[in-house]
Amino acid sequence: IQGNKQCFSPKPEDCRILVAASGGPIPVQNHNYEFFNWGLDIPSGNYICFNGNKEQEIGRVTANTPQSRPRMAVVLDYADIMLRDKMKKGLFLEFFSMEDDGDFTIVINPNANIPTENLFESISLCASVGSATECISGKVMPVADKKDVYRFSPDDDIDDFVKRIQKKKHGLFLKVKFNNNQSKEYLTQYNYDSEWIVNIVIKPKKEVVKKEFGKHEVPVSSTMNDMADGVEGYVIARHEVWGEVPDFKWYKDNFSDEYFF
Repeated sequence: IQGNKQCFSPKPEDCRILVAASGGPIPVQNHNYEFFNWGLDIPSGNYICFNGNKEQEIGRVTANTPQSRPRMAVVLDYADIMLRDKMKKGLFLEFFSMEDDGDFTIVINPNANIPTENLFESISLCASVGSATECISGKVMPVADKKDVYRFSPDDDIDDFVKRIQKKKHGLFLKVKFNNNQSKEYLTQYNYDSEWIVNIVIKPKKEVVKKEFGKHEVPVSSTMNDMADGVEGYVIARHEVWGEVPDFKWYKDNFSDEYFF
C-alpha cells in the first residue's frame, strides 16, 4: 500500500484488507455543507493488519503524492452543475457590469456555501482568436459588508475586448485562479494550482433587458426599447449548450493535436 502507512503481510495465506472510505477511494468531505455538499478529501481507506488469524492493527491509509490532492476546480465545477440541476441557478447568481468599461459584480449563490472569502484570486476572460488565445484579467475582491458578493476589476479595456470577440459562438472561456493560502483545516487538503475553466457567453446587458421585456404579455413599446438601448454593461454566464458538455468538434478543429478523435 502506498501512502502514509505501509502494511505488508509476511505470508501469502494471511488476510490483507483495504476498505475504501465514503465515496469509494476518493472520499467526500463536508463539514458545514460547503460547496453544495461536493467537498472532497484526499483518497484514503482503512487497513487491517493480521498476525496469523488475529487482528493486530486497524488504521487509516491516505495517499501522499501531490497528484492525489483533490482539485478545487473540480469541486466548484461539480457544485456549479449540481446547483443548476437542483436549484436552477449555478454558482454565480449574477455576474454583470453596470458600465461598458466598468468593474463586474459577482454574486455567489448562497446555497454553494463557500466557506471562505479569499478563495478567488483572479479571473480571466479568454477568447480563442485564430491560433492564439487572448485574455483580459483582473483581481477579485470581496465587497465589504456584503456576504457572497465580489468585485472583478479587469486590468484592460473590457469594452474593446468584448466588441472584438462578441460575435464568436464558441471559444469564450472564464478562467478562475484560486488563492492557495487557506487557513481552515478542511480547506488545506485541496490542490489550488489548477484553474477552473468554464465555457461562457458574454452578452450586452441591453440584450438581456430586452429579452426580459419580451417575457411579459404586453406589447414592447418603442419607449421600452429605447430604455433598453440606453442600458450599459455586460452579463457573463455559463454557456447553455457547451458549458457542461464540450463542443468536441470545435476542440478538434482548433486543437487537433490534443483532440484528434
